[in-house]
Amino acid sequence: MKRRESAVQAALVQVQSFLNEHDALLHDVNATGARSTLDDVVTKLAAQVADQDAHRRESEGARARHLASRESLLVHYLRAVASAARLLSDRVPGLAGMSAPPPNCGTMTLLGLAEGMAKVAERHQQALAELLGPEFLTRLKATIADVGTAISSGRTSRSKRSAATAGLAAESARGRTAVRMLDALVLHALAGDAPLTREWRSRRKILVFGVSNSEVKAEVPVPVLVTDAGKGAALSSKPAEEKVASAPVAAVVAA
Repeated sequence: MKRRESAVQAALVQVQSFLNEHDALLHDVNATGARSTLDDVVTKLAAQVADQDAHRRESEGARARHLASRESLLVHYLRAVASAARLLSDRVPGLAGMSAPPPNCGTMTLLGLAEGMAKVAERHQQALAELLGPEFLTRLKATIADVGTAISSGRTSRSKRSAATAGLAAESARGRTAVRMLDALVLHALAGDAPLTREWRSRRKILVFGVSNSEVKAEVPVPVLVTDAGKGAALSSKPAEEKVASAPVAAVVAA
């Protein structure tokens, strides 16, 4: 889960908690469709985060199985078949020229070469069994299948993880839209209650302002220059909700 989406999820939960805590004042707001959408988004986000993490772990597990089964196929089986073929090639011409794939070949190439070696080994199974044992060919085919299964499992897990990630982004956007719809209703219901209004604005800030800098700036109060004629000093008010870096202001005070 990306840091941005994690922050949005946390903010949505904070907004949900605020609405629950102050239901006496915000009962009508909590009865709206926007509030229902918010609850639905919070529930789905939690489920998708769990799915994304599960698919990530599955993908990592499949990757580990892929590497282990690939190493076993190459080192313990294909090289063993190639070595036995060299030893038997004088009396079994059909095994002449059989060699193990290079260690740096791609996995799909490795699987193709392994399938070919298995077919040749099957035709000369009796001769190879003298050196490799009667169950060797069965174990070779099983290891080839294990590599293919690990690759397929990894692809499936990565695909599901990508789908969960896309779902997170979509639900985060839906949640932000719901909060924007709720914002005006909540501010109207809390009119005159400055402490609760500040708390609400703090909780929903990232959801309302987080899309772009232009949206943030549109909501930031413009500093007002106030002059104190008695002291000849210039004072500027600070925005209560956003921290704005103030540039030096030269104030001319009439005598």
